[in-house]
Amino acid sequence: ADVARLNQEKERFKEEKKEVERDIPPPLLDRFYRIAAGREGRALARAMDEQCEGCGMRIRPQLYQEVKEMDSVLSCESCTHILYWEESDDEA
Repeated sequence: ADVARLNQEKERFKEEKKEVERDIPPPLLDRFYRIAAGREGRALARAMDEQCEGCGMRIRPQLYQEVKEMDSVLSCESCTHILYWEESDDEA
């Protein structure tokens, strides 16, 4: 029973993934999968306290501000992970 339930969930997640991928421009999706292939399946890294949590390197202040504005897709200059920002308790 558990195996059947897990297989149903797996199929549901595959369908959700397809729906989400339809809304992403192909060049960005290709970039995501290319980065993930070289980074143990992880293409995203959180930018926090002016550091990339993917590699631990410091992010230039200007780049950090641009990541926080979320107007474009930006990558870490050191490890190439696509950066995203979430407000931390310290920054709130």
